Amino acid sequence: MESNPNAGESVTRNAPLRDLLAMLHLFPAAADGHIDVAAVDPQLLLTLASRLDLTLGSLLQGIAGIGALLASVPMEETGEAVEIRRTIPSVGALLADLGEVLIYAYELSLACQPNLADYAP
Repeated sequence: MESNPNAGESVTRNAPLRDLLAMLHLFPAAADGHIDVAAVDPQLLLTLASRLDLTLGSLLQGIAGIGALLASVPMEETGEAVEIRRTIPSVGALLADLGEVLIYAYELSLACQPNLADYAP
């Protein structure tokens, strides 16, 4: 068995959403269940903000790519292809969920900014 040629490389470049989710347990929750950004160590908050930026960019590019693919599918040429007719609503549901993730990630990113305004690592 060969060794992984990517071993030791930053996974953030390849999976920003996964990396973001993997660090969420490090943050205290406010009474409403959201992250209490005011109680987070500034360096950790800076890491969160960076991961949020990477995740937002990745999701936006992915959603745009899926949209471009969907727009290029000529539905009149699919005939009665059941697989395609089932896939389109599933992709739509995925896009809706990803849109919700984008909104939350953007709101969280905005919440980080005031707490980092005076921070200089």
